Amino acid sequence: MTKNLLVEILLILCLGLLTAFLVNGVRPDGISLVGDYSRYGTGAENLPQRTAAAAGKSAAAPAASLRPPVVNSEGFVEPEKIQLAVARQLFDQGALFIDARTAAEFGAGHITNAKNLPYHHFHDMAQEAKAAAVGRLAADRNTLLVCYCSGGECDVSIDLAYDIARAGYDRVTIYLGGYAEWTAAGYPVTTANR
Repeated sequence: MTKNLLVEILLILCLGLLTAFLVNGVRPDGISLVGDYSRYGTGAENLPQRTAAAAGKSAAAPAASLRPPVVNSEGFVEPEKIQLAVARQLFDQGALFIDARTAAEFGAGHITNAKNLPYHHFHDMAQEAKAAAVGRLAADRNTLLVCYCSGGECDVSIDLAYDIARAGYDRVTIYLGGYAEWTAAGYPVTTANR
């Protein structure tokens, strides 16, 4: 009797799963079972060749520590993920840092000279409005931009960087360590108290 009950339970579960997958597959708003999450990589695999010392070049030009632009299948240049050492190098060279966190988080503290462009507001804008918002921060589309957020589990800097790249900016990087790693390293920050 228990063996038949187990077989029936397994049969019901299998039929339920099969039905769920079939319904999900035919629905136009079905949940994607396979996704491309490569844009959320750590970026650590590229760090050694990005530093100016590793490249055997001086740190004078921001492009010396970054890979050549790569145009993706959507037709825009993929933002490059960078680590702390490269972020500091770009900071010293005058790159424009863009904080993707909320205005309140930015007001409490941010990387010195960074501009705030909260992703949750930016994301809802029309494409033309996005280009205009970024244009107010960096009129020259060749400006080197470093997008960051809190670091760790925060990924709005990744999303912001991709939206900025879609708006026609080709020199966009993503600083993965974010504000938390920057402050832990003792690098320049502006807080509400300063």
